[in-house]
Amino acid sequence: MNQGFELKVFREMFSTNDACLEFLKLIKYPKGMFCKVCQRRTRFTRVSNRPVYQCSCGYQVSLLAGTIFEKSSTPLMKWFYALFIVVKTDGNVTAKQLQREIGVTYKTAWRMSKNIKALLHEKKKKRSISSIVILGGQTVGEIVHRAIYQLKLKIVKG
Repeated sequence: MNQGFELKVFREMFSTNDACLEFLKLIKYPKGMFCKVCQRRTRFTRVSNRPVYQCSCGYQVSLLAGTIFEKSSTPLMKWFYALFIVVKTDGNVTAKQLQREIGVTYKTAWRMSKNIKALLHEKKKKRSISSIVILGGQTVGEIVHRAIYQLKLKIVKG
């Protein structure tokens, strides 16, 4: 599979912030969301204009809490694209390249790059980076799944 095709599919899958948020919800809660108040898995609805889901009892869950996306005003689409680029290049991308490719300020690109590379470095200590890098047969979903789920979305504090 060539890079152009993977990028095309990636952009189709994650063309909106809502699509990225729904994917993140599926990754973080594959069996459904659990309400700590009701003490059961139940249907959560999205709170308008926020990356938050709410149970009918009023309990709210932020999908971005505890992730590298938390407290970031950068759209999820741009974060997902940055993840794609950094993982695709095996971490060999500069903040300046991210700035140009994603369309953010240098400061934002540097912070995104730093956080993502720190996650890759953390994962590299535990397992070979070759298990994270895109291999010929991987799908875009597998790429993002590895970049987001297996790296545990920890907040990188510098």
